Amino acid sequence: MYFQDDWRVADRLTLNLGLRWEWFQQGINLLHDLTVAQQSGSKPFWNTSLPLSRTTLPSIPENYHNFGPIVGFAWQARNRTVVRGGFRIAYDATFYNIALNSQTAAPVVNSATLTSGIDPTVPGLPTSGFTGADIRGLVLPFVPTGNISPCGAFPICDPGYRAQVRVAPNFHSPYSEQWNLGIQQEISDRIVVEVRYLGNHTLGLYQQINGNPALNALISNGFSSFIPAGLVPCTTAGQPGDVAGNNGGFVDCARRNVLLRQNSGFSIYHGLQSELRMRAFHGFSSTLAHTYSHTIDNASDVFTTTGAGMLATPQNPFNWNALERGNSNFDYRHIIGLTLIYDVPIYKGQNGLVGHLLGGWQPNVIYRYSTGQPFSPYETKSSLTGSLSLCDASSDFSSSTDACHPILNNAVAPINSVGYISALVGGVPTVKDRLTGAVVPINSEHWLYNNVNAAQFFGSPFKGIGRNTLNGQSIQAVNFAVSKHTKVTERVDFELRATAFNLLNHQYLGVPGTNIGNVATSFMNWKFNTQGGGQAAGGTAGVCSSAGYCRRLEFTGRLTF
Repeated sequence: MYFQDDWRVADRLTLNLGLRWEWFQQGINLLHDLTVAQQSGSKPFWNTSLPLSRTTLPSIPENYHNFGPIVGFAWQARNRTVVRGGFRIAYDATFYNIALNSQTAAPVVNSATLTSGIDPTVPGLPTSGFTGADIRGLVLPFVPTGNISPCGAFPICDPGYRAQVRVAPNFHSPYSEQWNLGIQQEISDRIVVEVRYLGNHTLGLYQQINGNPALNALISNGFSSFIPAGLVPCTTAGQPGDVAGNNGGFVDCARRNVLLRQNSGFSIYHGLQSELRMRAFHGFSSTLAHTYSHTIDNASDVFTTTGAGMLATPQNPFNWNALERGNSNFDYRHIIGLTLIYDVPIYKGQNGLVGHLLGGWQPNVIYRYSTGQPFSPYETKSSLTGSLSLCDASSDFSSSTDACHPILNNAVAPINSVGYISALVGGVPTVKDRLTGAVVPINSEHWLYNNVNAAQFFGSPFKGIGRNTLNGQSIQAVNFAVSKHTKVTERVDFELRATAFNLLNHQYLGVPGTNIGNVATSFMNWKFNTQGGGQAAGGTAGVCSSAGYCRRLEFTGRLTF
């Protein structure tokens, strides 16, 4: 519901006032209702001796406080000068994929991976050639339901043994505080210049964190001081969180791996927009615009995109705010746009055959420039480099991609040089090159794997590089078009247009390979960026037209009547 009105306070001053109220229902509560009905029915998934708080998703309170005021003004300071400004608060809804991830994990479903031929609980499971019906026939008799109590040899009747994707108890809509102030100056009847400052501060953005860290690895490797006070590993025998070894000792005894989506993300934007517009000046119309801006956040998305080096989970599971603050993945610092349209003035009336042939022509040019996309390198878990992840010991975030960031070791070394500390004796590191395996001086490597040896050498498991400290290739593109309008009759017009997108065929390769483990092929190499027309690591040639940055010719015709 909203109301809004324009109030002309004086001849030169107009106010825009409004208030908006929005309610976005907590869609995750549908899953709460489903799990309660499921567990209370005749065929529950989980052990019925467990409390519903462990076998169902919780209900999230509805948020009825989304009030968004809107205030704006336009003031004609002088005959050719107008000052405009405004402030508003706007809310956003929860998008579907967050609930979908919870829907496909415990306790909504009872999902497991069974390896054919070696799983001892499923005798007779074939090693190959099996179908879904074969799997169901062999496996379902061994999947316990809530009627089995106690669990005995089948811990899967407790959802705490399963990976879970949950939302925070106070999950709510993000909101953005937005403001702007601009001055528009009319230079002549056909030329206007405008300068605007825009800013916003967005709070409560969705961020993914490790909702149940495993602490044993930090403790056993001498980093107990990095664990916040009050957090201790589970030691209650028979509980899911009581797991021995480096990948165990979960904080919550009732669960193991939990990905938690919460409203701890934020973003800050400041932008200066300048624009010069010229309209119908001797047949020319043009717009020249430049935006200088900076976007800072602690999470650019709730999901991971490794191609852009964007890891959703913070490398320090206890600090997802200050240590994750950095350039946003969409922090394009400079953007320049130029459009130029020329209406050829001759034979505008298109009288006679000559007029129809020579009149109605219009060439136009569009130029765009943008600085490159920020990105971060990332590392994968590797037995070669001894990369036990102290950032995510239980592989809650991923069993392959490491939540730890690579360490920026020597900024003047070749940017694609990668090493790892293979041994640490008496505080002296042995460093091996990731490509050759040879022992090398530590200063010869630009990057180091953030493994246990590196953590002990640098005195912290969270010494990885900050978010988005590097930039991809800038974007430059020129589009050129020529159109011809022909008046067929007074009420019928035919337009024929030829357009060359990326006229100069300037190849845009985006960001290079970001996985430091691919140092022999794609790391810091644009050749393998298939979106830019490169070649995939597996040898398949990329198709540059799929990204829209190859030269493309387009011919169109349009009949208007």
